[in-house]
Amino acid sequence: MHVLPPRPALKAAAIALAPVIVIAAVLGLQAPPTPAEPRIALRHAVATAVSCGVALGIALAFQIDHGYWLVVTLALVLRPVRHETVPTARARVTGTVVGVVISVALVIVMPTAAVLMLAMACVLLSIAWGIAADVRGSTIFATPAIILMASSGAAGAVVEFGLLRLVLTVIGALVAALLAALLYRADAPAAPGGGESSPVES
Repeated sequence: MHVLPPRPALKAAAIALAPVIVIAAVLGLQAPPTPAEPRIALRHAVATAVSCGVALGIALAFQIDHGYWLVVTLALVLRPVRHETVPTARARVTGTVVGVVISVALVIVMPTAAVLMLAMACVLLSIAWGIAADVRGSTIFATPAIILMASSGAAGAVVEFGLLRLVLTVIGALVAALLAALLYRADAPAAPGGGESSPVES
């Protein structure tokens, strides 16, 4: 099912987003960078590009509706620093589950116009949590914003989009976690005595 969001809602969302983005840029509100060695950064860039390229190819080949959600999850969850990918994947999945539940609950108890207004409010809350570098909080509010506006608040479409987003998010998170584990094992140098050392990055 393809339900496009109404143009006025998109314009209103863009108007609401603009001041938030400007204020964040002026105040320099952003998460502190996590440095990585050039070798690790290059490896991560290659792994992300290849995995996202394959995911996009699969989505296009099988004509998966909103298949870019899988690509976005891969790109956001896979991290160059060790021990960050799995927690990020967990936060992304749990945030999506909560966001889907919120979306379904809203369309059940509220009229469409109110639901779309709340969707735009969720956009702002998602940005706020994103600025605070809270993946779970940002995802909880980004999910209903995207699902509700993509479905135009139609109950049946919300359930369909919600389940689809959850499935693609879980797949993307699992693939990212697997890639992180493989990259760590391939990069971990052998330690004296036949063991493996524990590098900082993975």
